[in-house]
Amino acid sequence: FGIPPETIKDSMRLGIGVPGVYVVPPERFCREMGPALGINLAEFEFPAYFNFFVHNKPIILVVDSHDAESNIRRVFGETLLGPAQFRNHDKPKANEDEDFDPSFPVEARPNFYKEFYNFRTSEECTNYEELRIDMLLSFQHFTSKENPSAKDSSKRDKLGIPPPPPIKFLDMDEMGMPDNV
Repeated sequence: FGIPPETIKDSMRLGIGVPGVYVVPPERFCREMGPALGINLAEFEFPAYFNFFVHNKPIILVVDSHDAESNIRRVFGETLLGPAQFRNHDKPKANEDEDFDPSFPVEARPNFYKEFYNFRTSEECTNYEELRIDMLLSFQHFTSKENPSAKDSSKRDKLGIPPPPPIKFLDMDEMGMPDNV
């Protein structure tokens, strides 16, 4: 439960495959060391990059709400694709005035729109199509016990249980698991 830092390194040290399914806890930060200190329990970025760029497949994030998915999409969108104002194809923006000293020549400023676009389209594994969040992340939501269509909801706790992942993500050889599990 959770995705602590160093997940990829830990998996490799243990000789097992990097997981493809992760449960994102409702509290994504452990702040037991104090309000300004803590550990991110939702470190999915590097597993997402690893699974996409090495195995050419997305990871599955199991989340507790649509708000959690929306927040993750917003933050990951900026880390993967760049700031939103530099990826608007209808109104391309080269840079922000506030990011530069007024004495810095406008013609010497970088064109972030073009730079980020280049990074988003330079991967052979995407056939040079523009990267999208859904290429790296797939979301599943917990089934709530309040959901009347959920089967056997009497055994579920407050959050419920995640739906089963698609079978294509369960590669037993890659996970280092015997076939009879």
